[in-house]
Amino acid sequence: MSASLVGEIDAISQSIADDTVGFDRLFASIDAQDKDSVNRTLVSLGAVEHDADRRLRALADRVASSMDELSARSRARERSALLALIALAVLTLSVGVAVSIHTRRLLAPLARVTDRAQAVARGDLTAREIVASDDEIGQLAAAFERMVAAVARAQSRAVANERLAAIGKMAAHVTHEIRNPLSSIGLNIELLEEEMAQLGTAGVPNEARALLGAITREVERLEHLSEEYLRVARLPSPRMEADDVATAVREIVAFARPEMERAGCTVTIRTDDPVPPALFDESQIRQALLNLLRNAREAMTDGGTIDLHVGAEGMSVVIDVADRGGGIPEDIRARVFDPFFSTKGEGTGLGLAITRQILEAHGGGITCEPREGGGTHFRLSLPIAPSRLANAMRGPASRP
Repeated sequence: MSASLVGEIDAISQSIADDTVGFDRLFASIDAQDKDSVNRTLVSLGAVEHDADRRLRALADRVASSMDELSARSRARERSALLALIALAVLTLSVGVAVSIHTRRLLAPLARVTDRAQAVARGDLTAREIVASDDEIGQLAAAFERMVAAVARAQSRAVANERLAAIGKMAAHVTHEIRNPLSSIGLNIELLEEEMAQLGTAGVPNEARALLGAITREVERLEHLSEEYLRVARLPSPRMEADDVATAVREIVAFARPEMERAGCTVTIRTDDPVPPALFDESQIRQALLNLLRNAREAMTDGGTIDLHVGAEGMSVVIDVADRGGGIPEDIRARVFDPFFSTKGEGTGLGLAITRQILEAHGGGITCEPREGGGTHFRLSLPIAPSRLANAMRGPASRP
C-alpha cells in the first residue's frame, strides 16, 4: 500500500516537473506577443494542472481511507488486547482461587491431624472414624488414628493388668485372712451335722436344718470366691511349649462335654488342615477355653450349638468360639474384659479378664465381636512355634 502511494506521488511530481517546458513556451509566447500560442499553452498547462489536482485529491482520499482503516484496525487491536487482558486477569484469578481451594482441601487433613495430635497430647485417646483418602496426608491421618487406637488398647491393657495385679495382691491377703475362719466354720458345720444326725429328724426342727443348709451353701460360695480370687493372685508365667492346638482343643472339649450336654448344649469342632504347632501353656489355655465354653453355655439358656474352629491366620494359630446366645450390646462389648465387669447377675466378673491376661502373657490376644445371625464370637490367637520347636514336637516327644 505504501509503495503504491509513493509511486503515485512520484508520478504526479514527474508530471508537474514536465510542465517546466510548457511554462518556458508560455513565457516565450508572451514575449513574442503571440496570443494564440499563449492561449494554447495556457490550455495545455491548465489540463496538466487539472490532472495533477485530480490525482492529488484521489491520492489524499486514498491516504485518508488508509488512515481510517489503520485507525479502525488499531482500535480493533486495542479492544482485542483489552479483552485478552481481562480474560487473562479472570483466568489468573480463577486459577488462584482454584489453587487456594485445592491447597486448603489438601491441607485440611493435616490440620485435623494436628488437632488430633494436640488432643492425644492432652490424653484424649477416644477412637475416631478414619476418613478414607488416597493422598499421603490422608494415609498419614489413617496411620495416626491406627497408632492412637493401638496406644489406647495398650493403655487399657496396662490399666487392666495393673488392676489385676492389685486385685491379686488384695485377694491373696483377704483370702489368707478369711480361709482359716471359713475352715473353722466348715468344720463346725460338719460337727453340727453329725450331732443332728445322731439326734435324728424328731429331735431337730426343720427350720434349724434349713438354716444349717443355707450356712453351708454360703460357706461354699465364699470358698469358691476365694479360689476365684486366688487364681488371679497365683496365675504364673506360662510355660511355653510347642504343641498341636487342635489336639489340645479336642481334649478340652471332651472334658467339658458332659457339663455342656447337661445344659442342652452341643459343641462342634472344625479344624483346618494343616494347623501349624503353636507355643502355649496347655493348663492355662485349658482354663481360658473352659471360661469361654462356660460363658457360651450360660448365654444359651435354652441350649444350642457352640461352634469351635481352629486354624492359622498370618503368624498365629486362632481358636474361634461362637455361640447363638443373646449377644453382647455394642455399648458394653469393649468392657467385657475389664475386671469385675459382668453382664450376669452372679459371678466375680474375673473370668474374661483372666482369659485376656492368659492370652496376652502368651504373646497372643483375644477379641469379642457380634456373630452374624445373633450371638457372640470370641477369637483367641496364639503365636506359631518356630520351625525347630515344631520339628522337635513332631519327634518322639510329640503328643500321640
